[in-house]
Amino acid sequence: MATMTLLQMTQNILSAMNSDTVDTIQATPESSQVAQHIEDVYSKMMSEKNFPHLHQLSQLTGLGDVAMPTRMQIPALVTDINWIKYDSRTSVTAPIAMREIKYLTPVEFIDRVTNRALQTNVIAYQDTLSNVTMHIYNDRAPVYWTSFDDDYIWFDAFDSNLEATLQQSKSIIHIVKEPVWTASDSFVPDLPSHMFPALLAAAKSTCMAYIKQQPSALEERDSRRQRIAMQEKSRREQVGNQRRIHYGR
Repeated sequence: MATMTLLQMTQNILSAMNSDTVDTIQATPESSQVAQHIEDVYSKMMSEKNFPHLHQLSQLTGLGDVAMPTRMQIPALVTDINWIKYDSRTSVTAPIAMREIKYLTPVEFIDRVTNRALQTNVIAYQDTLSNVTMHIYNDRAPVYWTSFDDDYIWFDAFDSNLEATLQQSKSIIHIVKEPVWTASDSFVPDLPSHMFPALLAAAKSTCMAYIKQQPSALEERDSRRQRIAMQEKSRREQVGNQRRIHYGR
């Protein structure tokens, strides 16, 4: 099945329920209900699996804050971070050297960056959000990272000979993006085309049960069959022992 717009799915379900035809999802209270149920079913589907099509590469947002040079921000609409890499070259003329930065839990990170002895290559600066003082290396690329609030990423080091703060352009992150829903006629849900039958079948079954209050054994069977097919076709990404931060924004 090809992809379908929200209006097309709404029209399909209304036809199956022997309801009035519409040319916009907001035409009648019933069509609005159908569109809402489609969204609810879609949201549930997306929360149940780690869909590969939501994985993509991105970059952290550089803040340019010399008072906190190793803090960067997580981009909007990110639900998980699978890994972070940073350019660890030792000179501006050296080739790019992307290195994966190891995740530490917040307590592990704090233990590491508060117990370092102050010396020429270790500087102290205070996190303005928590007033915690961290001891950060200023002569090397970062090795560790963590997040305390699911909004900002903290690193344990930066190379002041190359940069005043950690840079967005030198970061690569592998993320799981949050699906965005738009309640409009032309909106196409962010889903592979072969999974649209499962979405349509589940939404149709839900609408029959909740709007018509006439659960259909046929629609229930089709919904189960399509969900099984979706499970077989959808590949679950494996991240092994890597740490994934989940945000649920």
